[in-house]
Order: sequence, then structure tokens, then C-alpha cells
Amino acid sequence: MTRSILVGEVRTGRRIATIPVSDGSWSSVLKGTGTVDATIPLGAAEFKTLEHVILGGQYPSASIFPSVNTWPRAETTAWRMGLGIRAEFISMLDPNRCFMALVDHNDATGADFIPEAGPIVGHGGSESSSSFTVKASGFRSLFDGRRIMGVIGSGYAAWEVTHSAMSLGTIAKRLVELCLADPDGNLPIVLPADVLAAADADHERTYKGSELGKVSDRLDQLSGVLNGPDIAFDPRLTSDRMGVEWVMRTGTEADPMLHQAGVPWTFDMRVPRSSIGGLSWSRDGSGMASRSWATSNDAAAGMLMARKDSDALLKANYPLIEIAENRSTVERQATLDGWASGNLAAASAPVLTISIKAMLGSRVVRPGDFATFFPPPDHYLALLRGKDQPYQVRVASTGGSVGDGWTSLKFLPEMGAR
Repeated sequence: MTRSILVGEVRTGRRIATIPVSDGSWSSVLKGTGTVDATIPLGAAEFKTLEHVILGGQYPSASIFPSVNTWPRAETTAWRMGLGIRAEFISMLDPNRCFMALVDHNDATGADFIPEAGPIVGHGGSESSSSFTVKASGFRSLFDGRRIMGVIGSGYAAWEVTHSAMSLGTIAKRLVELCLADPDGNLPIVLPADVLAAADADHERTYKGSELGKVSDRLDQLSGVLNGPDIAFDPRLTSDRMGVEWVMRTGTEADPMLHQAGVPWTFDMRVPRSSIGGLSWSRDGSGMASRSWATSNDAAAGMLMARKDSDALLKANYPLIEIAENRSTVERQATLDGWASGNLAAASAPVLTISIKAMLGSRVVRPGDFATFFPPPDHYLALLRGKDQPYQVRVASTGGSVGDGWTSLKFLPEMGAR
């Protein structure tokens, strides 16, 4: 397996070029925002002798960049003896305008997989350094900079919209559609199909323009209630391989967790000299609780409170521990009850985190996937569970570097995955 870094335009998704790097890494996180980092060796001999040359009028001048009007176009580029970095190379790395993607290329099958890609957030270096670093965040970070507001010309404070009788995943889709409806809001997103649901309080959400709520926060809120859907934006090459698009996926009412189709992946460390190593683990009980409170401070609707209890830990002789959270924008008791129940479910046991490194070969493993993990027979984890008793886990995050074929995987047991 080989890995490379490519860059392109965020708004169109169209590819600009593959860039030379001396080092690079990526991370992808379940219910979170991943990263892509790259180190460009400005002063290295290999960079100077492999300068990227722009051919065929792809850049008419250093100040004119590719746009939706000039793509798609074959990447007419080459490498030659050069003098180092040029202005058009820097233009490929513009923060926010350009994205950076890490590409896994399977040398055996020829298939390409993009584990993470998103907008460049910045780059920099120092006078004494012969390289500089470029940092990008996952695509979902774009919604940190988008606010929930209708496409209207005035009356912003009075604007509101209510979505009902649809799955929470479809309500999340509606929020993304609202972003795309803005005349300046185009993004290369592939949206899922609508899914209808019961016309009840659990499947109704109202969003007000006066709140100017972040789209990213509202997506997190839809995922955070009990049985709330996972939401992901998975990058992939377009069918013409000239760009990148992000496929929005959401969990369903029947199966709110995003995961692979078919049987769980298997990672077995009982096998000598297996393609797995770097095992580490931690067990954290700081978030455990038997009682969960949730409050709302909406003065217009009156303050709401919710309480949920579980006696499972108390019966095992654990002391009573309580947690509380304020959800200031919640206006319905049923929604607040869902927050209290969801928080309590996540606090029902210590969080056991297991980390490994693996050679995945042709396997495409994403955060959210289910897996069966066998620890070494004499390891603490085997003693904790019982010899030859596997852990049924969920992939919480993945990561790796450009320089090798190893992938870092972090697991959470299924009971603590939500």
C-alpha cells in the first residue's frame, strides 16, 4: 500500500495536484472532526530536483486559480529539475479555499481509498527550517462556520423552520440542504435519501434564526439524544477521478450506528508474528453515573428538567454518582428526556479504550465499524475478560502516516461506544 497527499478546491471538489511531502499523517474520528497534516521539504534536494511543473495552461498566471468554469480537466503536470517552490505552488495550499486529502492506494488491486480529507486551516514554518507544515481539518469542520438561517432578504430574527415526521438523520440532511441552498453555499456533498418517521415529539425539531446556531452544533445535538443517529461525511474520488466529493451518511431509526455491512472485522493478537502490534489500553471510570439530570433554560417556555435513573451500578454496590447537563435550546420535555437517557446510557460502565496498529491490506476500515478483537493470551486484557474470550468492539478512530502502511486503530467496547 502506498499513500499520497492531494489538494483541490473546497467549493468544487476539483483536484489540483498531488503534492510532494517528506512526511504526512491523518486521523479520522467517530462523531468528530479528523485531520490531515503534511510536511513539505522546501530545502530538500529531492524537492528541488522534483519540482512540480504546471503545463497546458492550467494556471494562466500566478493569480488565476482553477474554478468551476475550467474544470474538469486532465491533470497535465510533470516533474522536472527545478529551482524550488513557486507562487502557483503556494496557491494550491490556500487556507479554507483548498482542501487536502490523504489517499491510500492499494498496489495489489489498484483501488484508491480516502480515509480523510478537508479544508486546509493553515501552514507555516521558520527561517531555520528547510520545510513547512500544512494542516487540514475534516470536512465537517466547515459547518463550524455556517449558521442556521433561511435564504431570505430580511426579517432574520423572526425566521424559523420546523421539521417533523422524519428521521433525525433526515432532519440533519435538511440542515445541510439549508447550507447548500444559499446562493454562495455550494459544496460537493452527496446527500442521502429521505426517511420518514412517526409524527411525534421525538421526531420534531424547530430552528430559529434568532439563535444563529452553528450547523455543526445542531448536528451534534441530533446525534447526542438516545438512539440519535451517527452522522459522517465520507470523502471519495469522483467517478471521473478528477475530484473529491463527500458522501453524507446517517444512521437509521432501526440502526442508528454507522458501520460496515456484513460481519465484523477480526483482529487476532493470539497469532504469532501477526500483522498487528502496538497494543495499549486504558480504563476510565470518571464519567460513570447512576442518575442523569438535564435542564433547559428557555425563559419563554419555562424551565424544563429531566431525571433518569438506573439501579444496575447500585445493585453491584457502586456508590450513587450523578451527572447533569444543561441544554439551553431545548423546548420540549420529550427531547430533554432523550438527552438525560442518552447521557445515562453512556455512563453505565467504565470506558475501556484499546489501541493497536495493523496492516489492513485490502480492508477498508472506518470509524464506527464493528470488530472482534482477541488480545494476546497472557495479556491483562485476556485476564480481564477470560482466556480466548474476544472483545466485541467498535472502531472509535483511525489514523496513520504517509511513510508506512500501518494504520492506528482505537477501539471502544460496544457498550461504551455511544
